[in-house]
Amino acid sequence: MLKETLAKVYAESLFNLAHAAKTERDCLDELHHFNRFLRHEVIADFLTSPVVPLERKREICTEIFGLTTFSEPLRNIVALLLERKKLGLLPDIEIHFTRFLERQEGILQVEVHSGFPVGENELASIAGKLHQLSGATIRLHPRVDETLLGGLKLVIGDTVIDGTIKGYLTTLRETVRRA
Repeated sequence: MLKETLAKVYAESLFNLAHAAKTERDCLDELHHFNRFLRHEVIADFLTSPVVPLERKREICTEIFGLTTFSEPLRNIVALLLERKKLGLLPDIEIHFTRFLERQEGILQVEVHSGFPVGENELASIAGKLHQLSGATIRLHPRVDETLLGGLKLVIGDTVIDGTIKGYLTTLRETVRRA
């Protein structure tokens, strides 16, 4: 949970800097490309190794950045993450940065969990109702969860709307326990 929270804080800081410069999309592209560098096992091992001195890691990053046109905010966040031994947060930072950008652009990603595949008509109805409520462009991601007996659970960012039978029974059990 701490990792997730830290990634969100760094992402928000980076997003705010990019937003101030009106370069949000460019910054996201840069973040994506740098994360691609980190997917190479040799680079990732080198940059996260406790044996390699911080100064050498900075030199390598400077060389990598020298071959590209990465912005100053991204260079600074990478330097900070290197210094704090948190470079492994970059993939999660990219995810949160994307969410901040989508929120700014009026896009909501919604996971739709159900015990069975949901039909296209039902998905369109869900998207339409969510659009009416939020005014946002809705992108649905259906997920089948065989532990659900019926109903739907919607996950929108950090918000969960549980309309499942399982959720209802859990709420009912808690109510009876408190009574």
